[in-house]
Amino acid sequence: MPWCCEDETTPASEETLDWAIRGCELPVPSLWLWEIMNVLSVTVKRQRITAERAKDFLIQLGTFNFQIDPPPSVKDLPRLQLLAESHKLTAYDAAYLGLAMRLSLPLATGDGDLRKAAAAESVELLAQQAQLAALGVRRRKCLLSTRFTVGNLWGLPAWKGYSGLLQGL
Repeated sequence: MPWCCEDETTPASEETLDWAIRGCELPVPSLWLWEIMNVLSVTVKRQRITAERAKDFLIQLGTFNFQIDPPPSVKDLPRLQLLAESHKLTAYDAAYLGLAMRLSLPLATGDGDLRKAAAAESVELLAQQAQLAALGVRRRKCLLSTRFTVGNLWGLPAWKGYSGLLQGL
């Protein structure tokens, strides 16, 4: 939850937050909505953030350009199950990997198993994006996993005093 919990922030999570602030499309599978709510509930329960902060965070997420992919059809389940089994992933992680593969987008995730599976499937990872950016190649779109998405929103200047910037872009 790097956009929400300051101690989980990485340069890559801050870069994707910058993309979100600028209005870039951020594709996510439909299950992402439920995962975000669950992660926030657990984070509040563990007293890492307050319920008010969680509510504000959800409101702020609503200002970003998330592109919610519809759930897979029942006909897609065998393909996703095979993807999960072949890489020893949860069904949830297979949904992220399958969507990144289908959309040919780099994957932003902090999950080690999902990163390994992405590499095995030749799916570009956000770290590779940063390396390309250093060479002048810029891509402003990636697929976000829940482990990556909920990052250091609270610690950024935009949250502390420039919330209009977040909503205006």
